[in-house]
Amino acid sequence: RRVLTVTTLVVLPALPGLSGCSAPGQLAVEPGELIQDVPGTVTQGGTIGFGLVPDNEVSIRYAPEPPLPEEFRQDGLRVLFSGVVGDPAEGGRWEMPLELRGIVRLEEPEGSPTSRGD
Repeated sequence: RRVLTVTTLVVLPALPGLSGCSAPGQLAVEPGELIQDVPGTVTQGGTIGFGLVPDNEVSIRYAPEPPLPEEFRQDGLRVLFSGVVGDPAEGGRWEMPLELRGIVRLEEPEGSPTSRGD
């Protein structure tokens, strides 16, 4: 008589709400969570200032606190940013607060419409 043993391995993705910290590039939407190295675009929200729109979730708009430094206040600028997600109830109509921990400009590929070949 033979006995067949079957083992099933289930791999679940890490849930940001359980870990308190998201993997680089992964988004968090719970207050107090850290997001790291998220690629995105700076966008001007009319007269309310500049926000950050992540590439992988364009329905989310982060309102950075403190406000973006002057050199990053360019609509359409490509950036990589990190920060701690704030309470959405404290945001405005279109944004989620983000305690900005870091931001860097992403280099545009040579020959792209937004690159400057000075």
